[in-house]
Amino acid sequence: LAPLALVLTTGVAAAQVGGDLCSPLTFGAVGDGVTDNTTAIQSAINACAKAGGGAVRLPLVNGHGNYLTGPITLATHVRLLIDKGVTLLGSTDHTRYRAASINHPYRAHEALVSAYQADDTGIIGPGTIDGQGGAAASDGGPGWWAMKQAPWLVEFYQCTNVTVNHITLTNAPMWNLVFRYSDHITVSEYTATVTPDPLVAHIDGIDLIVSSNATLLFLNIGTGGDSVALNSGPPPNAIAGDPNE
Repeated sequence: LAPLALVLTTGVAAAQVGGDLCSPLTFGAVGDGVTDNTTAIQSAINACAKAGGGAVRLPLVNGHGNYLTGPITLATHVRLLIDKGVTLLGSTDHTRYRAASINHPYRAHEALVSAYQADDTGIIGPGTIDGQGGAAASDGGPGWWAMKQAPWLVEFYQCTNVTVNHITLTNAPMWNLVFRYSDHITVSEYTATVTPDPLVAHIDGIDLIVSSNATLLFLNIGTGGDSVALNSGPPPNAIAGDPNE
Protein backbone atom coordinates (compact mmCIF):
# COMPACT_ATOMS: atom_id res chain seq x y z
CA LEU A 1 0.00 0.00 0.00
CA ALA A 2 2.88 2.40 0.72
CA PRO A 3 4.15 2.58 -2.88
CA LEU A 4 0.59 3.06 -4.11
CA ALA A 5 0.05 5.89 -1.63
CA LEU A 6 3.28 7.52 -2.78
CA VAL A 7 2.22 7.33 -6.40
CA LEU A 8 -1.19 8.80 -5.63
CA THR A 9 0.32 11.64 -3.60
CA THR A 10 2.86 12.44 -6.27
CA GLY A 11 0.17 12.31 -8.93
CA VAL A 12 -2.01 14.81 -7.08
CA ALA A 13 0.89 17.22 -6.62
CA ALA A 14 1.87 16.97 -10.28
CA ALA A 15 -1.71 17.47 -11.40
CA GLN A 16 -2.00 20.65 -9.33
CA VAL A 17 1.09 22.10 -10.97
CA GLY A 18 -0.46 21.32 -14.35
CA GLY A 19 -3.76 23.07 -13.56
CA ASP A 20 -5.83 20.43 -11.77
CA LEU A 21 -9.52 21.41 -11.92
CA CYS A 22 -9.96 19.94 -8.42
CA SER A 23 -7.23 22.13 -6.91
CA PRO A 24 -8.18 25.45 -5.31
CA LEU A 25 -4.66 26.61 -6.21
CA THR A 26 -5.67 26.49 -9.86
CA PHE A 27 -8.34 29.08 -9.09
CA GLY A 28 -6.06 31.36 -7.09
CA ALA A 29 -6.28 30.07 -3.51
CA VAL A 30 -3.59 31.41 -1.17
CA GLY A 31 -3.00 30.05 2.32
CA ASP A 32 -1.79 33.28 3.90
CA GLY A 33 -4.64 33.61 6.42
CA VAL A 34 -5.68 36.93 4.88
CA THR A 35 -6.77 36.28 1.29
CA ASP A 36 -10.46 35.41 0.92
CA ASN A 37 -10.44 31.99 -0.74
CA THR A 38 -14.20 31.40 -0.89
CA THR A 39 -14.51 31.79 -4.64
CA ALA A 40 -11.34 29.81 -5.36
CA ILE A 41 -12.34 26.84 -3.19
CA GLN A 42 -15.95 26.80 -4.39
CA SER A 43 -14.82 27.06 -8.02
CA ALA A 44 -12.58 24.03 -7.49
CA ILE A 45 -15.45 22.07 -5.93
CA ASN A 46 -17.81 22.96 -8.77
CA ALA A 47 -15.27 22.17 -11.49
CA CYS A 48 -14.33 18.91 -9.80
CA ALA A 49 -17.99 17.86 -9.57
CA LYS A 50 -18.58 18.76 -13.22
CA ALA A 51 -15.58 16.60 -14.19
CA GLY A 52 -17.03 13.61 -12.36
CA GLY A 53 -15.62 14.10 -8.88
CA GLY A 54 -12.37 13.86 -7.00
CA ALA A 55 -10.40 15.35 -4.13
CA VAL A 56 -10.33 19.10 -3.54
CA ARG A 57 -7.05 19.38 -1.68
CA LEU A 58 -5.78 22.24 0.46
CA PRO A 59 -1.99 21.83 0.65
CA LEU A 60 0.81 23.41 2.64
CA VAL A 61 2.71 25.65 0.21
CA ASN A 62 6.07 27.09 1.26
CA GLY A 63 5.03 26.83 4.88
CA HIS A 64 1.73 28.63 4.30
CA GLY A 65 -1.49 26.76 4.96
CA ASN A 66 -4.15 29.00 6.53
CA TYR A 67 -6.96 29.25 3.97
CA LEU A 68 -9.49 31.91 4.98
CA THR A 69 -12.98 31.31 3.59
CA GLY A 70 -16.64 32.07 3.91
CA PRO A 71 -19.30 29.34 3.52
CA ILE A 72 -18.56 26.66 0.91
CA THR A 73 -20.68 23.74 -0.32
CA LEU A 74 -19.44 20.24 -1.19
CA ALA A 75 -20.91 18.12 -3.98
CA THR A 76 -21.52 14.53 -5.06
CA HIS A 77 -18.30 12.51 -5.53
CA VAL A 78 -16.24 15.41 -4.17
CA ARG A 79 -14.30 15.23 -0.92
CA LEU A 80 -12.40 18.01 0.77
CA LEU A 81 -8.82 17.04 1.71
CA ILE A 82 -7.01 19.19 4.27
CA ASP A 83 -3.33 18.37 4.57
CA LYS A 84 -1.29 18.11 7.76
CA GLY A 85 -0.43 21.57 9.07
CA VAL A 86 -3.23 23.18 7.04
CA THR A 87 -6.21 25.06 8.50
CA LEU A 88 -9.44 26.02 6.78
CA LEU A 89 -10.22 29.25 8.62
CA GLY A 90 -13.77 30.53 8.86
CA SER A 91 -14.39 34.18 8.03
CA THR A 92 -15.47 36.36 10.95
CA ASP A 93 -17.76 38.40 8.70
CA HIS A 94 -21.06 37.36 10.28
CA THR A 95 -23.12 38.81 7.43
CA ARG A 96 -21.99 35.93 5.22
CA TYR A 97 -23.75 33.28 7.33
CA ARG A 98 -27.29 32.30 8.31
CA ALA A 99 -28.24 31.16 11.80
CA ALA A 100 -28.65 27.37 11.97
CA SER A 101 -31.58 25.52 13.54
CA ILE A 102 -32.87 21.94 13.40
CA ASN A 103 -36.38 23.42 13.05
CA HIS A 104 -35.58 24.72 9.57
CA PRO A 105 -34.93 22.83 6.34
CA TYR A 106 -31.48 23.29 4.86
CA ARG A 107 -30.54 26.86 4.07
CA ALA A 108 -27.35 27.84 2.30
CA HIS A 109 -24.64 29.39 4.46
CA GLU A 110 -25.92 27.94 7.75
CA ALA A 111 -22.55 26.17 8.10
CA LEU A 112 -19.01 27.03 7.10
CA VAL A 113 -18.77 23.76 5.14
CA SER A 114 -21.98 22.04 4.04
CA ALA A 115 -23.31 19.49 1.59
CA TYR A 116 -26.91 19.25 0.37
CA GLN A 117 -28.31 16.05 -1.17
CA ALA A 118 -24.81 14.86 -2.05
CA ASP A 119 -23.64 11.25 -2.40
CA ASP A 120 -20.11 9.98 -1.79
CA THR A 121 -18.73 13.10 -0.16
CA GLY A 122 -16.88 14.06 2.99
CA ILE A 123 -13.83 15.64 4.61
CA ILE A 124 -10.43 13.99 5.06
CA GLY A 125 -7.54 15.26 7.19
CA PRO A 126 -5.24 15.32 8.99
CA GLY A 127 -5.71 19.09 8.89
CA THR A 128 -8.01 21.43 10.84
CA ILE A 129 -11.17 23.45 10.32
CA ASP A 130 -11.30 26.48 12.64
CA GLY A 131 -14.60 28.33 12.91
CA GLN A 132 -13.16 31.20 15.00
CA GLY A 133 -16.20 31.06 17.27
CA GLY A 134 -14.52 33.04 20.03
CA ALA A 135 -13.10 35.75 17.79
CA ALA A 136 -14.72 39.17 17.48
CA ALA A 137 -16.73 39.81 14.32
CA SER A 138 -14.91 41.56 11.50
CA ASP A 139 -16.94 44.72 12.15
CA GLY A 140 -15.85 44.77 15.79
CA GLY A 141 -19.05 43.21 17.10
CA PRO A 142 -19.27 40.28 19.53
CA GLY A 143 -18.03 36.84 18.52
CA TRP A 144 -20.34 33.90 17.89
CA TRP A 145 -20.03 32.53 21.43
CA ALA A 146 -21.49 35.72 22.85
CA MET A 147 -24.58 35.46 20.62
CA LYS A 148 -27.74 33.37 20.96
CA GLN A 149 -27.77 32.28 17.29
CA ALA A 150 -24.89 31.10 15.15
CA PRO A 151 -24.02 28.87 12.18
CA TRP A 152 -22.73 25.31 12.44
CA LEU A 153 -19.18 24.47 11.47
CA VAL A 154 -19.88 21.46 9.19
CA GLU A 155 -23.27 20.11 8.02
CA PHE A 156 -24.38 17.26 5.76
CA TYR A 157 -28.08 17.45 4.85
CA GLN A 158 -29.87 14.60 3.05
CA CYS A 159 -26.52 13.11 2.10
CA THR A 160 -25.50 9.47 1.61
CA ASN A 161 -22.16 7.71 1.92
CA VAL A 162 -20.42 10.41 3.92
CA THR A 163 -16.87 9.98 5.24
CA VAL A 164 -15.23 12.24 7.81
CA ASN A 165 -11.78 10.96 8.72
CA HIS A 166 -8.74 12.18 10.64
CA ILE A 167 -9.93 15.76 10.86
CA THR A 168 -9.88 18.28 13.71
CA LEU A 169 -12.71 20.78 14.14
CA THR A 170 -12.08 23.63 16.54
CA ASN A 171 -13.76 26.80 17.76
CA ALA A 172 -17.09 26.05 16.08
CA PRO A 173 -19.56 28.96 16.21
CA MET A 174 -22.18 26.47 17.47
CA TRP A 175 -22.32 22.71 16.74
CA ASN A 176 -19.25 21.15 15.14
CA LEU A 177 -20.36 18.28 12.90
CA VAL A 178 -24.03 17.96 12.02
CA PHE A 179 -25.77 15.23 10.00
CA ARG A 180 -29.42 15.82 9.11
CA TYR A 181 -31.55 13.26 7.27
CA SER A 182 -28.38 11.53 6.11
CA ASP A 183 -27.53 7.84 5.69
CA HIS A 184 -24.44 5.62 5.68
CA ILE A 185 -22.07 7.83 7.64
CA THR A 186 -18.57 7.02 8.86
CA VAL A 187 -16.72 9.31 11.25
CA SER A 188 -13.30 8.11 12.43
CA GLU A 189 -10.20 9.56 14.10
CA TYR A 190 -12.18 12.73 14.71
CA THR A 191 -11.25 15.52 17.13
CA ALA A 192 -13.40 18.45 18.25
CA THR A 193 -12.05 21.13 20.58
CA VAL A 194 -12.55 24.74 21.64
CA THR A 195 -9.78 27.11 22.68
CA PRO A 196 -9.15 28.76 25.02
CA ASP A 197 -12.54 28.18 26.70
CA PRO A 198 -13.56 24.49 26.96
CA LEU A 199 -16.80 25.35 28.77
CA VAL A 200 -18.78 26.89 25.92
CA ALA A 201 -22.02 25.04 26.59
CA HIS A 202 -23.61 24.91 23.15
CA ILE A 203 -20.67 23.52 21.16
CA ASP A 204 -21.62 19.87 20.50
CA GLY A 205 -19.10 17.46 19.02
CA ILE A 206 -21.39 15.46 16.71
CA ASP A 207 -25.14 15.80 16.17
CA LEU A 208 -27.06 13.08 14.34
CA ILE A 209 -30.54 14.34 13.43
CA VAL A 210 -32.96 11.87 11.82
CA SER A 211 -29.95 10.03 10.39
CA SER A 212 -29.15 6.34 10.14
CA ASN A 213 -26.40 3.77 9.61
CA ALA A 214 -23.74 5.86 11.32
CA THR A 215 -20.42 4.41 12.44
CA LEU A 216 -18.42 6.54 14.88
CA LEU A 217 -14.88 5.41 15.74
CA PHE A 218 -11.97 6.85 17.72
CA LEU A 219 -13.50 10.15 18.80
CA ASN A 220 -11.69 12.80 20.85
CA ILE A 221 -14.26 15.41 21.81
CA GLY A 222 -13.72 18.11 24.42
CA THR A 223 -16.09 20.96 23.68
CA GLY A 224 -18.15 21.70 26.79
CA GLY A 225 -21.38 20.64 25.04
CA ASP A 226 -22.70 17.19 24.19
CA SER A 227 -20.04 14.87 22.80
CA VAL A 228 -22.48 12.92 20.60
CA ALA A 229 -26.17 13.84 20.49
CA LEU A 230 -28.99 11.91 18.82
CA ASN A 231 -31.86 14.18 17.82
CA SER A 232 -35.28 13.92 16.28
CA GLY A 233 -36.53 16.77 14.14
CA PRO A 234 -39.31 17.99 11.87
CA PRO A 235 -39.89 16.40 8.45
CA PRO A 236 -37.06 17.35 6.08
CA ASN A 237 -39.30 19.57 3.97
CA ALA A 238 -41.16 21.21 6.83
CA ILE A 239 -42.06 24.86 6.52
CA ALA A 240 -40.48 27.14 9.12
CA GLY A 241 -43.09 28.31 11.60
CA ASP A 242 -45.41 25.36 10.92
CA PRO A 243 -47.60 25.07 14.05
CA ASN A 244 -47.25 21.28 13.83
CA GLU A 245 -43.44 21.28 13.82
